Amino acid sequence: MIVASTPGGNIFELACAVLVSLAFSLSLPARGQEKAEHRAGLLFDGTYDQAEVARKIEGAHHTQLVAAHEWDYGVKNFTRAEWEEQKLDWGSYLTGAKKLADEIAGRVKPELVRDSRGVIQYAVLREKDPFLSSVILSPHFLKIFAETLGDQLQVVVVDRNLLYVFPADGGQLEEYGPAIVEHFRAAPLRVSLEVFLVNKRGFRVVGELERN
Repeated sequence: MIVASTPGGNIFELACAVLVSLAFSLSLPARGQEKAEHRAGLLFDGTYDQAEVARKIEGAHHTQLVAAHEWDYGVKNFTRAEWEEQKLDWGSYLTGAKKLADEIAGRVKPELVRDSRGVIQYAVLREKDPFLSSVILSPHFLKIFAETLGDQLQVVVVDRNLLYVFPADGGQLEEYGPAIVEHFRAAPLRVSLEVFLVNKRGFRVVGELERN
């Protein structure tokens, strides 16, 4: 069941400083070709995480957008000190994060789930990319499902690496909601049970799956 919600140093020092700054740039390759590219972007994350650099989402009570970056041991949120040291601002950062979201939207492959008659009920996006959830930011997100689920979608970001996508009309989310709640409880990097409406106008939270 969905419960509705309301909406000055020497040259060497200078060079080091430049390198530190660039290390957090979007889509900048790490030093040495043998290392993976270090990226920065946005995560959909639960509000239980006390992120220092984050923004609210329209209608959300339990989900937030968090600025994060990769490093040699995975991904971590920006601290306020890192953010200010790199002289970053939300507007330009969001532009870069959307470019990363576009790249993810261009390669992600949804798993389509059908009923016994072969009718598509919903889709699952599952990938190890820590920035998978940011795919919602991309205008290309809707194109992935245009021929299967339509252009009005309901999305539940259960985990950073797991999204459920339903057509906004038809009531399928109501039917499968209890199973999604169980997946949420077992998720290692859980986000929330809030339901996003995604369409050509953007995205916002319109409700939340009820926990039994």
